[in-house]
Amino acid sequence: MRRLGGRIAGWIRILAAILWVCAWPTTVSAHAYVVHADPPPNAALASAPATVQIWFDEPVQAVFDALQVTGEQGQRVDRGDAHVDANDPKHLLVSLRPGLGQGLYTARWRVVSADGHPVSGTLPFSVGQAASNASVTGQAYLPGADMVAVRWGEYLGLAGAGGLLLFWWRVVPARLRDALWPRVQRARLAGLAVLTVAVLANLPLQARLDAGVGWGQALAPGVWWPVLTATRFGPLWGWAAAMVAVLWAAWAAGRRRGAMWVTLLATAVCIAAKSASGHAAGATVPAVSIPLDAFHLAAATLWIGSLLGMVVLLSRVEPVVADRDERMALYWETMRRFAPWGITSVCVLAATGLYAALDNIPTGYAWIHTRYGQTLLVKLGVFLLMFGLAAFHWVRAHGAPAGRRRSIQRTLAAELALGAVVLVITSVLTNLPPAAAAPGPVVQTQTISNDVRATLRIEPNEVGDNVFEVELRNGAGQPVTGVQQVTLALSSLEMNMGTDTIRLEPAGRGVYRAHGLYLTMAGRWRAHLHVLTADLTNWDADYEFVTGNPSAF
Repeated sequence: MRRLGGRIAGWIRILAAILWVCAWPTTVSAHAYVVHADPPPNAALASAPATVQIWFDEPVQAVFDALQVTGEQGQRVDRGDAHVDANDPKHLLVSLRPGLGQGLYTARWRVVSADGHPVSGTLPFSVGQAASNASVTGQAYLPGADMVAVRWGEYLGLAGAGGLLLFWWRVVPARLRDALWPRVQRARLAGLAVLTVAVLANLPLQARLDAGVGWGQALAPGVWWPVLTATRFGPLWGWAAAMVAVLWAAWAAGRRRGAMWVTLLATAVCIAAKSASGHAAGATVPAVSIPLDAFHLAAATLWIGSLLGMVVLLSRVEPVVADRDERMALYWETMRRFAPWGITSVCVLAATGLYAALDNIPTGYAWIHTRYGQTLLVKLGVFLLMFGLAAFHWVRAHGAPAGRRRSIQRTLAAELALGAVVLVITSVLTNLPPAAAAPGPVVQTQTISNDVRATLRIEPNEVGDNVFEVELRNGAGQPVTGVQQVTLALSSLEMNMGTDTIRLEPAGRGVYRAHGLYLTMAGRWRAHLHVLTADLTNWDADYEFVTGNPSAF
């Protein structure tokens, strides 16, 4: 056991090293969105600019004409040199042809965000005429059936190729292993086939999404080759494809001990590559989120693979063990041996899932009002059903008298089916924009004097027109009177754009309100509250908040 523990610890260290190398060293937020543009959206310019520039909230990758500018007739007016600033990976720019005349122009952008998902949008502006009222758009990729199918195939294939083998090797009693090995190989073969198809399909799928084309065009080398060679996704896909080949070789090697260790290591590398190319790569602290996401996926791989083993390997074992009493004893021994593995998997899933939820969903509002939050609630509900069945199986394995124990294959199959549903929901989640860009209204309260509390409310707290409200109450909860002036000084913490000062007007006893287009970009903001009383006393407080971007959804 000590030798086994040492080996497992060694593999964990190798996996952690792979994950750390894959992690981004910067702080980003999944699914990029525009925080600033020059010219600004719908700007009316006296003369044509030399460049169009866009700043995003996170590093982006430019492929397939990432930024194009067209005139009213749809003609290209840029020089075709769109690129990401070498000194600022959040900055995308393109130069314009000289001598542009008056008219309406539209900048169309399409980039790949830090988590590998494409986002796109338009920014109109005009030259030599009144400001445009054209719509400003921004759209993240929403999962289609092909994306969900490929992701689900990857997850299920990993469970069948790696998780099932670990279950057979470390959980199934030694007396059953030899007889069950042919079933294990057939099940692993099916899992490998699913995994191979999913991984191979992932490259043209990513090319289709990045280029905004159909499957027919995505299969052309001129489309998928730039994705393979010029994006973060390419090397990670290469690692996954190489590990699939290693898994096939390990499967062909049969029951050799070394082949089994190679299978587990190759599965771990596939998991690491998967985590490094998903939402975790665009999380707040990727160097933490990527390893945690990998452990989350590894725990799910073990749990689903073990359920698959219980259903596939332990059904119809009469040809293997003829005596019914011995058969049932081995059956329940397997259940008991799986208990510590299952409990560990559930604990890892719960802990890492909680971290990811808190990282991707900043407020209670975002749980209810975003597709990501709503989908995660559904996943949580199905997971709790799985957990309930797992608890039932644990009680049956440890609590019921030996003579009264019966097979639980039906409920195991139900737990496995719920696990497959969880994988489908996870496949959807990995392609939805996280809820970090939709924090919802701001409601923050601070004490600004010994007996006065000031509550700041901003609604809807999105780029554009917002209502700003400050409510002043004393320690008894009564409105504060005798106030001469209330102002808010707003400044972006993302970019130096100066300070906008708003004077709030009385809107009731102790309530002061204003509205306007003061939040001009998404991201972190600071609001400095200044209250001047009738006796010339000054009360001040600072509030920090994150403004959402409705175009991200």
